[in-house]
Amino acid sequence: MTRRQGWPDHPAIGELADGVRTRLGVSPNHASFRVGVLRTHLLTAVFAHAVAARLNTTAHVLLRCDDTDARRTDPAHLPRLIDELTTVAAIPLVPDDAHAVPRQGRRQSRYRAALAALRELGVTKSLGEVIHLDVAAADAVLRSRGDEQIATMRARVIDGTGGQRSHPSALVPLTRADGSALWHLATVVDDLEFGINLVVRGTDKINALQIQERLRALLAPGRTVAYLFLPRLVAEEGRPIRVAHLLETGVEPAALRWYLAEHYLAAGPPPRTFEALVSRLRPVLPRPRDSRLDLRRLAALNRKMTAVLAGGSR
Repeated sequence: MTRRQGWPDHPAIGELADGVRTRLGVSPNHASFRVGVLRTHLLTAVFAHAVAARLNTTAHVLLRCDDTDARRTDPAHLPRLIDELTTVAAIPLVPDDAHAVPRQGRRQSRYRAALAALRELGVTKSLGEVIHLDVAAADAVLRSRGDEQIATMRARVIDGTGGQRSHPSALVPLTRADGSALWHLATVVDDLEFGINLVVRGTDKINALQIQERLRALLAPGRTVAYLFLPRLVAEEGRPIRVAHLLETGVEPAALRWYLAEHYLAAGPPPRTFEALVSRLRPVLPRPRDSRLDLRRLAALNRKMTAVLAGGSR
């Protein structure tokens, strides 16, 4: 078995020396996060701050409201979700004001401008009312520029499953029939505007890398991003567990943070704070394998953390 490379030694890490900027894309389709989603958000922030500490630079974790599909989302849920990020996960956000959070539903003019630029390049195709990215046409444009961005995308994956699983479809939808932007387009446009240079997401979204890197290379040549793909934490089938439910059963926020980050941490005492998680991030990340939510393990860590917190309050 070959020894896995530690993230501090990955070439993509050095490209973040001028500051780490990452984001949490929050879909307000419920008033509380699924536990696995909060885990991805927490580890995103922990990794960003650990990289910044390693490089002696700054870390900015921005929040974005993914509400382009009005049928599935309710922005009224956003304040509660932000509270779970800042209070339960203890993530330092920029900004921390719900009214200042960019909402994709209000940014359609920016997405239309990006679509116009892609049309000018000749890389879109309309099927009915839906606009698609023509992958072959996109690759032809990139080759004509001598752009190596797509060929080298794997080199910028810090960890995951090698950077890709399958070749993208010939045509990839970028809009809905009503003209509103879908996830691929909206995400890339937002990341470019806000200067995101570190993207952390679950391995279930690894195929998105090939589409979004093409869009990034077409819209902003030379702008690169480092990627980290995390395994999923899933509940038993048919039983999605929300953060609010765990808190109602007596789970301490600090214990939940510990459980969600445990496999990524070096050994040590119960980590009471977000800063403790950052300082204990292992240099070699565990292999990205999905796992089941272990409520017994969470209960055991909660008992330990409750004792620590009780002792500290005396």
